[in-house]
Amino acid sequence: MKQRIITGLIMVFVALMSIIYLPTLYFSISLALVCFVGISEWDSLIDLSKSESTKFNSIFWLIIGIAFGFSYHSTDLIPPIAIYFLMIMSVFWLAMPLILSVYAKSPLACLTYKLSLVILSILTLLAFILALSILHGKHWAWVILLITLVAGADSMAYFVGRKIGKRKLAPSISPGKSIEGALAGISSGLIIAIIAAFWIDMNILQTLGFIILCGIMVIISICGDLFESLIKRHRGVKDSGTILPGHGGVLDRIDALTAAAPLFVCGLFLLGIF
Repeated sequence: MKQRIITGLIMVFVALMSIIYLPTLYFSISLALVCFVGISEWDSLIDLSKSESTKFNSIFWLIIGIAFGFSYHSTDLIPPIAIYFLMIMSVFWLAMPLILSVYAKSPLACLTYKLSLVILSILTLLAFILALSILHGKHWAWVILLITLVAGADSMAYFVGRKIGKRKLAPSISPGKSIEGALAGISSGLIIAIIAAFWIDMNILQTLGFIILCGIMVIISICGDLFESLIKRHRGVKDSGTILPGHGGVLDRIDALTAAAPLFVCGLFLLGIF
């Protein structure tokens, strides 16, 4: 536990310094470096051969390079492209509760098929970089708010689940998660959203929409966590990696964010807040 706390404090400090003080371009590059570690962990989870891993990494960095090239040379073009892509990823994550409920009753081979996971890993990490970069470009406080919503809900779900959790949320996917914990996490997200709404310039309808968006986003963040748990369970491992002592791998820390971030950005655009 001591090691977990120390690692957690270091992660929080580094993340805050990066979010607050780095210009958006360098912040995006730092996200890409984090995702570089995430891609290597996906290599292990998907169980790729050495040649497959080389191709996988090459494709990921080619796509990242193209994305950065567009953002640097065509600033008028990248926002709509980014938003359309994030909308597609949002629809995918919004469908995840249904996908997971179907999987819990009858495992879907397509979810653990190697090619499916390669494509999903690249798209989800790219969406993660784009979404957080857009938020940071608006103001770094949006990134802090997103992380607070997701991390706050995750922490509340963990502690409440351990104390009073009785009913399993998805026992065939992640036996440790409870319905009571999930409800506590959603409630935490709603409370944080209500508090945040006082500092955001919104009309009444936007405020209501914002609170609903945050509630849905927390649900999707839980699904993102469950999706990675599904992959780890299929692979027979507890953590995605060992780079973060006491916390596992990078994917273990950002799985919920990768699901929540695209929806958060798209929701803010649709509500007219951005």
